[in-house]
Formats: sequence, structure tokens, C-alpha cells
Amino acid sequence: MTHLGGGAMGTEKRRTQTERDAATVEIAFAFVTGAVLAGAVFVVCALPVFSGAVEGSARTPLLRLAAAAAAVAFCARAGRVLWRFGQRRREVR
Repeated sequence: MTHLGGGAMGTEKRRTQTERDAATVEIAFAFVTGAVLAGAVFVVCALPVFSGAVEGSARTPLLRLAAAAAAVAFCARAGRVLWRFGQRRREVR
């Protein structure tokens, strides 16, 4: 028997197909919404570079900052969605 966490080894029931499907959908939702948010954050942070307001040696650090902000936004969004899914799943049981 596969250990799924949340209890002593072998005492937890196997997940149903519906539960596995729900987890798959939630992971996909977290990934897609995180990617959309990351893209939006990157564009907003890098807008001065794209519009030509920033030139020269300031471009590279600003683009790196935009990429870092986008990565943080992605991780925060995906983490929050998956955390909330786990909390709801525990409340139902």
C-alpha cells in the first residue's frame, strides 16, 4: 500500500479517481494562473525598458529584477492555490 501521508503507515485509504482528478485539475490551475500572473508582473516591471524610458547599463538589472519579481509572483500564486486546496481537502475529511 502506498503511504499518502496524514496518518500512520497503512491506515489511510487510497485516493479515489475523483480525488486524483481534482488534484490534477488544481495543479494545472495553480500552474496556469501562476504563469499568467508572472507574465503580467514581468511586463509591468519591465515596461520602462520596453517603452525606451530606461537605456544603457540600467536595462539589464531592471530586466533581472522583473524576472525575479515574476518568479516570486509565480511561486506565491501557485503555492497559495495548492495550500488552500490542501486545507479544503483536510476539512472535508
